[in-house]
Amino acid sequence: MKKLFIVCLLLASQWAHAQVVVVGKAAFERVDSANVTFADAQAEAASRTYMGLGGELASVLSAAEQAALEGLLAGAPSSCWLGGSDAAVEGEWRWQDGTQFWQGNQTGSAVGGMYNNWNAGEPNDAGGNEDGLAITFPSGVWNDGPVTATLNCYFVRYNLALLPVPATQPLGLWLMMLAMAALGGYYLSRKAAI
Repeated sequence: MKKLFIVCLLLASQWAHAQVVVVGKAAFERVDSANVTFADAQAEAASRTYMGLGGELASVLSAAEQAALEGLLAGAPSSCWLGGSDAAVEGEWRWQDGTQFWQGNQTGSAVGGMYNNWNAGEPNDAGGNEDGLAITFPSGVWNDGPVTATLNCYFVRYNLALLPVPATQPLGLWLMMLAMAALGGYYLSRKAAI
């Protein structure tokens, strides 16, 4: 019975996140939250879970992931925070895990072929204090902005590679098989008790 309950919780958690899209081994969620600074968005993203996995402000590693975020951006209340920043060292844009993806300002370049989607003329560090990365609404291009600015949404990334799921099977199929196994075990235990 306990296994069935756990499976039901896992399945329910999938539907509790109404704005989640899976791309490869990552799940992305748009969270609407009023007046969040970059630091607020970081803390809130780190407190969120999906399928038992902790989240972080989203890194965007491919055009497919960018397209998924653009799909989730539809109907957003504003531009949304992403997980890139150059606050530690000006011009060294890094994701939350420390991976550098961009070096320099608008005339800079991607590091090691990393994906980027900067708007024309960005990042420009206007006013000398634009250290947080945002995806702009409605175009989906990236812009640097002050980390003290307040936006009304942010994107969370969950690393699905940490789930104990064979890479060749879709997650939904794996969960269905797990639920069926739990129900079968429950049925057999009930039958043996009679």
